[in-house]
Amino acid sequence: MNEGYLRYFPKKSFYPNQKKAMDEIYRALLGKEIVLFEGACGTGKTLSSLVPSLHVAKNHDKVVLIATNVHQQMLQFIDEAKEIKNVANINAIVLKGKLHMCPLKKDYEECNLLRENTYEMIELEQSQAYAGRLKDLKKRSCEYLANILRDDATDFFHWLSSDVRTPEEVHEHAVVDGMCGYELLKRGMRDTDLVICNYHHLLNPDILSNLLAWLGRELSDIIVIFDEAHNIESAARSHASLKLTEQFIDKAINEVIDIEVDEDEIYTFLNTLKDTLRETYESRFGFGERERIGTEWYDLRIRDPAGTEDLLSKRILQRLPDINELVEKAYVRGKELESIYHNQYKAGLSDTLKMSYVLAVSLFFKDYLKLASEPGYYPLVNVRREDGEITSGIELYTCIPKNVTQPLFDSLYSAVLISATLRPFETIKRTLGIQRKTTEISYTTPFSKKRRHTIAVATLPFVMRNREDPDVMGAIKGVLEDVIEQSDGNVLLFFPNYGEAARYYTLLDVSVPMFLDEVGVSPMDIKEKFFEIGESGGKAVLLTYLWGTLTEGIDYRDRRARTVVVVGVGYPALGDKVRAIQYAYDHEFGSGKGWEYAIEIPTIRKVRHAMGRVVRSPDDYGARVLLDARYTSDSPKIMGKYSVFRDFPPEEQVEIVDVEQDGVKYSLMNFFNDIRLLDSNNKCTKMY
Repeated sequence: MNEGYLRYFPKKSFYPNQKKAMDEIYRALLGKEIVLFEGACGTGKTLSSLVPSLHVAKNHDKVVLIATNVHQQMLQFIDEAKEIKNVANINAIVLKGKLHMCPLKKDYEECNLLRENTYEMIELEQSQAYAGRLKDLKKRSCEYLANILRDDATDFFHWLSSDVRTPEEVHEHAVVDGMCGYELLKRGMRDTDLVICNYHHLLNPDILSNLLAWLGRELSDIIVIFDEAHNIESAARSHASLKLTEQFIDKAINEVIDIEVDEDEIYTFLNTLKDTLRETYESRFGFGERERIGTEWYDLRIRDPAGTEDLLSKRILQRLPDINELVEKAYVRGKELESIYHNQYKAGLSDTLKMSYVLAVSLFFKDYLKLASEPGYYPLVNVRREDGEITSGIELYTCIPKNVTQPLFDSLYSAVLISATLRPFETIKRTLGIQRKTTEISYTTPFSKKRRHTIAVATLPFVMRNREDPDVMGAIKGVLEDVIEQSDGNVLLFFPNYGEAARYYTLLDVSVPMFLDEVGVSPMDIKEKFFEIGESGGKAVLLTYLWGTLTEGIDYRDRRARTVVVVGVGYPALGDKVRAIQYAYDHEFGSGKGWEYAIEIPTIRKVRHAMGRVVRSPDDYGARVLLDARYTSDSPKIMGKYSVFRDFPPEEQVEIVDVEQDGVKYSLMNFFNDIRLLDSNNKCTKMY
């Protein structure tokens, strides 16, 4: 194995299995394979992926992109890139959204037009002609960009390449010199080795196209590292789903009214759409449901999740049999209006760049009418209350993420997908549409088994029908209070949903501070208070929920969390969207795969992530409690298909110890006493 890639490795020693992982990744990248890499916290997954990727990229004229959807991980990438730069002098650029960096706070389209005017202004300055035109352009250009065009910005690029700079640092440094940091970053990308970015830079086709243009590259020139890769499915769905609000239709109607020429057909088309949408959602309200609508978006079913015909399309076609022709006419007119608005803004006849709402509505319905009956998509109507009135929107939800991800993975030079919970690999390959040869790597935690303790408690299954049963509530309350009493520090409680977390927040009777991850309160503020108590040697309890924001992407190292409890299995609420995904997967992958791929496996990944919040380093220690009989080792025999024990990887199954309810207290007492004795003996050994 050619170990030339080690020049990018900044550490003095390797974690267990890290060198082996880098060898495997290096070999796979040379073969243009896709790497699926699962490793527990503390296995050095990021560096293991970055180091060989940078070496292969350098030797084969490629660029490495590393992407995450977790802010904490972005900060970690920056730190690790800085370490690598100290030993290998790489050029790295960190990307953030344009609005975060634009000195004028303009959106993408406005910037485009200001850019056009600025380039024209600079040309006229150089030709020293057309003084009147030049004076006019100066009012409608970007001086921050103009300063870049007038100056080669050599000093800035020396500064940029001397370290790994955050977007905030770039923005502040550039503004001092009267320049736009975002535009400067774009110009610096041609010489970069590494781009640190978010998922949307890769999953949004328009943003990806722009990024490749700035790099001067094709997808075949890119090696991508996806961090927290178990999240790609949901992120891809989000990027591919289409939405249109009733307000957009209203604005399109007003736009047509403002047009002086006759547009009766388009006006009738838009009004009919609006009337049909309103009639559709009014017809879907159950008794008293309309009165309960609040300010948050609320989904109304207009198609059976397993069906193909939606109520909105049916009603539109009944009223407008020639709907496809009308949509095309609206599209053509919308394109003309968009061009007019573009020219008006560019010429200074308008202070703002207007968009064509007629174009937006027609583009949405072009896709909606074509895709709403497809099993990979799910149409629904959203409603909410604004200023006391009901308003609505139409959503075309994408159920199959591989519609977005498969073309990407087909075209990249190579990719590495890393996560602590990526298995089963076959599932991730099928749902993301990975068809190329793969290298699959999995390493368990390298830390001593003596420093962690995992128990499954044989309480009744914590399911919807019995959660309010006094006996079940009493049993759960008792076990949780025993856990909190015996834990040697902070306790994290993960419930299936916010409602259950709030219920037990009021039920638990403990003598330590409790924090509830609740709606309307910053989870980061709660987290910091919780951490502060643990780090000072105290004990607190944080009640949160499995599908919330505190399950992953947060470092609960050392005293920040000593014990984690997962109450129940925590399946997501089986709303229409989840059921639509389930049926779409059944259709795409075979009967029964919908539940397995869309619900069971993602849920167990969440559970495993929650369990991974403790024991984050060799000296750390902690207990993990799975509070539901479905986790016990004998549940496959007793509960059959309802058991989830075998959904865990084999090496995790063997660590799960079955405990009866009244034995939890003693199980944890013994574990934490053993840790104290072990650490005391180790301390004495070191002294002598």
